[in-house]
Amino acid sequence: MLSTKQCPLFNAGSIQHWTPQFDVSIALSLIIYFMLFILFLYINITIIILLSSFDLLFNYLHHQHNYCTVSTTTYRQPQNNAS
Repeated sequence: MLSTKQCPLFNAGSIQHWTPQFDVSIALSLIIYFMLFILFLYINITIIILLSSFDLLFNYLHHQHNYCTVSTTTYRQPQNNAS
């Protein structure tokens, strides 16, 4: 069985000495990783929004082109029926 003399990390004095710095470093690293995670999500969401807006724009232009062709074909159909 190990005593506290053989393991200095388990001494009460050493625990009181190194835990505040350890807690601060863990808290800072967690805050930094959390901020980087939020930044990563923000960048992904903005890229998805930009891509979806471009997709909607292209769909609108494509449907507008279809509407033009449909309007021209429906405009041509009465001429074919009349002739």
